[in-house]
Parts: sequence; structure tokens; C-alpha cells
Amino acid sequence: MPQNPNKWWVKNSGTKDEDEYTFYANLIGNLTLCAVYDNSRMGNEDFNYKKQILKKTLHIRMNTEILKKRTWTKDDILKRCDELTEQIIRIYPYNGANAIREKTHLEVEEDRSTWSLNTPTVSARAIRLDDGKIEVMSGSVMKEYSPREMKKMRKLYLDLDERGYFHSLENGRSQFTQGCVFDDLNTAAQFLMHRGGENTAAWKQDSAALKEEEIVEEAAVAAAEDTKETKDTKPAKKQNAKKKPAKKTPAKRRTAQKKAAPKTKPGKTEKRVFRAKKEKPAAAAQGE
Repeated sequence: MPQNPNKWWVKNSGTKDEDEYTFYANLIGNLTLCAVYDNSRMGNEDFNYKKQILKKTLHIRMNTEILKKRTWTKDDILKRCDELTEQIIRIYPYNGANAIREKTHLEVEEDRSTWSLNTPTVSARAIRLDDGKIEVMSGSVMKEYSPREMKKMRKLYLDLDERGYFHSLENGRSQFTQGCVFDDLNTAAQFLMHRGGENTAAWKQDSAALKEEEIVEEAAVAAAEDTKETKDTKPAKKQNAKKKPAKKTPAKRRTAQKKAAPKTKPGKTEKRVFRAKKEKPAAAAQGE
């Protein structure tokens, strides 16, 4: 239901007046995800036109249920509000859910509530229910069963497909359109992976996956800091390093000594002595 209804929505929304229409139009059950461009295209067009545009958003899992609807009235919005609320409580359990579920005690181990299974042919998430069973969540993807594969599991697959549990994708893949309950993790893994035997270990707790991501991220940050410190230290060593004096050869040493020796100029006394005339020998005494 658009914020600004046209005549079609006023007639087919099931609301009595403008105030009631505004109330239902702003509930979470009337909201979904799509691209800005698609949202502008839908505008306040009728429901069938909007579904044609939403068909291009099947990668957004929450839109698959909307596409199955033939009408979109206030009753459909209220029903979707309840469905979204239940999914939020299952994915993010909290003690306040007791009032909604009308139970006295609801014990949920957060680190074991959600699981992931990722292989080349499977991309699935599951939650542990109160009775210990496992529900494979809507939006999970698996490979379709071929005629020659596990008879029991293939029969279950065909039964679920007839009941509308799957939406066919490209490359022989099927996507869950709603949650599907199994007795335990191993049975769910066998069905999803087309493989018998013990497969519980194929599931991975989401909390453990987050911890691993945090460890990898911390290691990457530490490595980046070490690299930065190494780069900052190397130039400092070059600046502080003293150059060793080059070795001098004997020829260079003599040249250096000549340059270092002080030059002396002859004094005035030395000049006088140098310039004094030599005295002639005395004349012989007469009469000798």
C-alpha cells in the first residue's frame, strides 16, 4: 500500500477511511526491500503492477511470500506483521518472547540458536526450535534432486515442492520459500547435501563463524601495524647511522700532512741578516 493512495488502493485496501489507511500503510508488514529505482517505478500503482517489478528482486528472500499473494489488504498486512515478528524472535531470541509465545520459560542458548551450511551446492541457515528440532530457514538454497538420487530424500523433496516449499532458480537450484522442520541437524544436512551418513559436522554455528572472522581481522590489523612500525624504523636507522671514515693511502697521508703543516715566513731579523754585506778583509799593515 503506497503512502499516497490512488482510487484503486482506496477501493481495494479494505480500510474505512484515510486515518485507517495511513495506520496500515505504515506498519512493518507493509514494508519490504527493493532498489530506489524500482520503488520509484512502483509508485502508487496497483498491486499486480508492483508484483511484476518485485519479480526482479527474488534475490531478496523476504519478497518471495509477497509474490504469492493475489490481494494486498489490511488483513494481509496484519498477517505479515505476525510472520515477520516470529522470524525476528527466532533469529534474535530474547526473554521477552515469553509473553508473545505464552510460555513461562524459554531457554535459548544464543551461541547454538543459528547454524550455517555452505558447500558448492548448498547455502543454508537453520535455527534450533524449542522442542530441539531444526528448522531450515526461508531463503536457503540447495540443488534439485535428480531421478537417480536417494529415493527417500527425493520423495520428500517432491512432496515439499508440490506444497510450495521451493522456488526454482537457475543452474538447477531450488530456494526455500518458507521454513522447513527436520528432526535434527544430521537429517537436514543429508537432505540438503544429497548425502547419507553422519553430516552434523557440516553445520557451523554462526557465533563460531563470527569469532573466527574477529580473529582473522585482529591478525590482519596486527600484521598491518607491524609492517608500519618496520617502515617507520628503517629510515631512522639510516639517519642515525655514522659514516665510517675512508682508509687513507700513504700518498694521501703525505698530502694531508703537507696541508696541515704551518707555513712560516722569514722575520725582519732574518731579512737583515740575509741582506748584510760581507766585510772586506782588513788591509795588511804597512811596513811589514
